[in-house]
Amino acid sequence: MCLGRMGASSPRSPEPVG
Repeated sequence: MCLGRMGASSPRSPEPVG
């Protein structure tokens, strides 16, 4: 999705969601 923060949706950006 557009939200790159969501690592779960975007494996490219492994960031902690929440």
